Amino acid sequence: MRHLSHAHVRSKMASLQPLLDAALLKCRTSLLNLLVKQYEHCKNGHFRIMLLEGREGVGKTYIARNFLHFLQWDMTQPATVFQGRATPADQHTPYHPLRAMLQAWTTHDAITTSLPTLPWSGELLRLFPTLAARYPELSLSCTDDEEQVRSHLAQAVAALGSAIAQTKPLIIYLDNMQWADDSTLALLCSLISCWQRSTAPILLLLCLRSDLIEARPALAAWHSCIRQPDMPTATLTLVPFTSQEVIATIHTLAAQQTALSSTQLDTIGLWLAILTNGNPLYLLEVLRLLLTHNLIEVQHQTVQFRNVVRKSSRWMKIIPPGLHSVILTRLKRLSPHATAILTAIATSGRELTLAQLLVLTELSIQAGQEALDELVQEQFLVPETSRTYHLTHESIGHILYSQMSREQQMLLHQRIVALLQQEQAAPALIIEHAMAGQLYEQAFYAAMAAGDEATRLFALQDANAFYGQAEQALSQLTQQPSSLTTPIEHLYRLFARIYQ
Repeated sequence: MRHLSHAHVRSKMASLQPLLDAALLKCRTSLLNLLVKQYEHCKNGHFRIMLLEGREGVGKTYIARNFLHFLQWDMTQPATVFQGRATPADQHTPYHPLRAMLQAWTTHDAITTSLPTLPWSGELLRLFPTLAARYPELSLSCTDDEEQVRSHLAQAVAALGSAIAQTKPLIIYLDNMQWADDSTLALLCSLISCWQRSTAPILLLLCLRSDLIEARPALAAWHSCIRQPDMPTATLTLVPFTSQEVIATIHTLAAQQTALSSTQLDTIGLWLAILTNGNPLYLLEVLRLLLTHNLIEVQHQTVQFRNVVRKSSRWMKIIPPGLHSVILTRLKRLSPHATAILTAIATSGRELTLAQLLVLTELSIQAGQEALDELVQEQFLVPETSRTYHLTHESIGHILYSQMSREQQMLLHQRIVALLQQEQAAPALIIEHAMAGQLYEQAFYAAMAAGDEATRLFALQDANAFYGQAEQALSQLTQQPSSLTTPIEHLYRLFARIYQ
């Protein structure tokens, strides 16, 4: 069977993607309409929570991003939108999904002059000590009570959000809530309680993998909290497409083409529905793979399926069973440089810039940029406005990482540790990579520093997790340097304090 060249595939993929987006979106129109309805209610001065939940690959992020795109066209009352996303790498980093957003809030035009007058605004110094230089009148409260500190911080953040929402509606979009740290979950519950009592037009848009809720007690408790009857929460549970929706998608893609009859398109749609079990991500990957194998064509804003019908006996040989197998098949067609870039992002577990990727892969600027362009066009990476890149779906990272040898994994983790230390990154980012790279002494010091920082923020559950990682790193050292004696004593004093 003739395969298309890499350049030809990228060109065809760029033509196919808008058609896929339009076709799949038609099946989710009712969900988008519900989001818009909630937003209209919010604009009238009502705090609302929209929770999009479902299993892997059902399109939660896809729906949320399309909703935000729709809001760009709302000229009657444009919203202020802040976005954040949690990652597995930052699961114990206090307030990580919110930090960039909150930092932007402290410099927002609506509150730059009034920030010191907002309730408990001095508590923001815990997250952003540099605010002291700009607002010398701010000061921390003197209490050592964890619950009081959490309450005061929540009131400060709630006041910030309400002040920003005075000028136009405020939308806070947080993706991958299943990876949010415990401190973020607790803060969100407190914020919701504050905003419930206000008339600020604030919409909290959250995406959550429902199959991971029960894996963490804190996540399960938070999920129960926001779904209580008195909460202004609308939950949209996304489910796989029905057979009829998949068939309708194929008809939409094949609009205006005359090579196949309606019955033949029904047959293709039904086969794809059975193969993918209606999972939107799986369906997308199968269609991309069919394009790669030259079994479908994109011509004149329509998809031609005639090759699929003519060679239908080879379908099962071309399309391996299972979403992960299909993604792996597509990954194998990437150029070596693209694979190196994607492997670096998959191993890091977070979004990276071109400069960071060049350090990790040792590619030239031209080779690195060409690889990034390939990965974006092949729909493996999403570029962000911050000039960073992240995976379109976390499954890609899991699959790619599992294909690496242990030696490859260790080397890349060690490079990531060196890069993070050079950038003076947060210690919490270093721990897992140092452990995976068998740099146990560095992992110990990073975990201790991360634990101390979490303790300063009164995020004691996260601090306990970091100190546990420090103890784990310590147990891996065959010989403990004398320089570790004092930090080890500090560790066990902290454990004694936590468990009092």
